[in-house]
Amino acid sequence: MPPPKDSEHKEGFYVYDDSKYDLNSICQSLHLHRLKVAPPMLGQGRDAFNPIPPDTEPLPGLSGPFFHDDIRRAAVEGKISTLQGMTISPLINMRDGVRERVLPHRLKIWSPVFEFPGVGPRRLYYWTHADFWWLPEHLNLDPERATEVAHYDFVALHTVLAANSMLTPQIAQNGMPDIASRKLEEICNEFSLLLEEDGDNEEIIHQFLHKAESHILLDSDYKEVLSKVQLGKYVSDFVVRRADDSYKLVEIESAMKRIFTKSKSEPSKEFNHACQQVRDWQHYIRELVHHVRDVQKLTRIYEPKGMIMMGRSADIDSNEARQRWRAMKAENKFKLNTYDDAIERVQNLATKLRNLMK
Repeated sequence: MPPPKDSEHKEGFYVYDDSKYDLNSICQSLHLHRLKVAPPMLGQGRDAFNPIPPDTEPLPGLSGPFFHDDIRRAAVEGKISTLQGMTISPLINMRDGVRERVLPHRLKIWSPVFEFPGVGPRRLYYWTHADFWWLPEHLNLDPERATEVAHYDFVALHTVLAANSMLTPQIAQNGMPDIASRKLEEICNEFSLLLEEDGDNEEIIHQFLHKAESHILLDSDYKEVLSKVQLGKYVSDFVVRRADDSYKLVEIESAMKRIFTKSKSEPSKEFNHACQQVRDWQHYIRELVHHVRDVQKLTRIYEPKGMIMMGRSADIDSNEARQRWRAMKAENKFKLNTYDDAIERVQNLATKLRNLMK
């Protein structure tokens, strides 16, 4: 997640390799002894008292402390005399009342949130949540599923941040996937209602899709969405930069415009016009790619894909039209969506978030 503006940390993800130290020493060193890892106490009884580990010596070279900036400033200014802390321990397998072994597992903890005097409710640590892995080499991890879960974890956080602009303590106390799922369903319901009431107004549709929280309807892997980008004498509706830094040019039309003619089930003139607009944008970028990159700041753009969003699925109402629509989608010249297709895709994403994160 991005740090506060006045933080010394730069935005991004950080990875540290301190495998030569034990986990308890690392956690204590990064959190001024306010995050400790208790020993498993193997071989002892179920009711054996698990004491809080003593303070360890700070480890050299570690970047810390990882406290919320508001809390750190308040502590330096003397507004907070005592900082709370937490102690975690691994899951233990018991046999005959004795602690037998540590179970391989992943433990996800959320930064605790407290009401701090003179500051208000704040999460204690800089991070929102942390993953602790015990004996991961013994876990049966499917690499493909792990990649999928990681992807949707980021989608969930991205969705929540797009909808709320920042993580508040109240939001941080909840699971991101559940919040994201609810938000995605709200977006779909709101967009469905808009299409029923103002589906013939392209500008109203455009303004809805231009909202940060609605970008997911254009692409679930978006990194940046630009509206009404000038491309020579043309103006695109949206330019989407995806997570892999590829680009997609999006043309939207009224939801009331048919993709196929009602009489002959052939592509309508409105649909053909939309396709030609995307081709014009692609041709312009192909011919002037360095200008588009350097002057218009579409960094690294190259052979962008095209996408057309128009019409309603219910209007593709004959077998011949439905067969043509499937064939046109399979050709992959453009990404083709009715507005109902876009809504269904986001609804499916909400369901995946709920199921994959259980």
